[in-house]
Amino acid sequence: MEEFENLALNLLIVGSAVVLVPFLFVLIFSFIKFKSTKNIGLYIYALTSSMLIILGSFGFLREALAISEDIYVGFNSSIQTIIIMAIIVGGALFGIIASILTRFVIIKKNSHIHQSHITHDHNDHIFNLRDIDNVKNKWSAIILLLNHRIIESLALGVLLVSHSHDGHSITSGNGYEFPIENLGFIIIFIVHMIPEAIFIYQRQIEMGITRRRALINSFIMKLIIIPIAVFGAFVLQAIPNNLETGWILPFLFATTGSILIFVSIIELVPEFIDNKNMSNKTWFTVIGFFTFGILFAITLSLLHIH
Repeated sequence: MEEFENLALNLLIVGSAVVLVPFLFVLIFSFIKFKSTKNIGLYIYALTSSMLIILGSFGFLREALAISEDIYVGFNSSIQTIIIMAIIVGGALFGIIASILTRFVIIKKNSHIHQSHITHDHNDHIFNLRDIDNVKNKWSAIILLLNHRIIESLALGVLLVSHSHDGHSITSGNGYEFPIENLGFIIIFIVHMIPEAIFIYQRQIEMGITRRRALINSFIMKLIIIPIAVFGAFVLQAIPNNLETGWILPFLFATTGSILIFVSIIELVPEFIDNKNMSNKTWFTVIGFFTFGILFAITLSLLHIH
């Protein structure tokens, strides 16, 4: 089987799984009737935020470090450290700046919601607990997650062709190859998108969007993964895998990790931390979901040991 056809088949299989599996969970979630939709929202925020914090740090940033160490292993230790720091810190800084600018634009655009300058501090452009109840500003978390999804999809496309450079793959009788060494990352990619997809759906419902429209929006947001992954995969084919270009993948991982951490702490955590009307039972349940998210994300990350 030609390399192009093999890559196209990998993209079709993985792309379909990445889009359909999380959306199936969202579809099931949308038909469940809950006694308290507000509490369900708190539990989703707690679970999603803890998972994204761990996946961003223990997952993507750790993977960026591991890949960088493998690529630049032949260098002097001091030079290797400087190169790795430049790649990871640079990628993380890029992700944070992109997140801050995205949030700044959204808050600035909706700044008319402030009734007077007395209630508007300059740091409100970045973070303001009053914005939690602002429906329009709730889009910021969704947009930030889409930003990370774009970069993450590029990395997915890169990994789907990385086996062609090192030979680690499963080959069937007709010549079809699948990058088995990256199967752990693919599983993490799919599973971590499930709570993320449910969060995006729930966020839209809280904004007053109808269930049907929210489901359509959620599905469209999933579809953007495929063309971006295709772009990442086929662009890599034209780029030689050497020391000069080896920084690209860890840079993307570091950027993704920093965006996940930023959006979790700035956008999601305040949603349940600042809630003053929770009962003790609800609060302990929130802590339970937050704890489960941490442990589950660590388990997921261990599926892909570089």
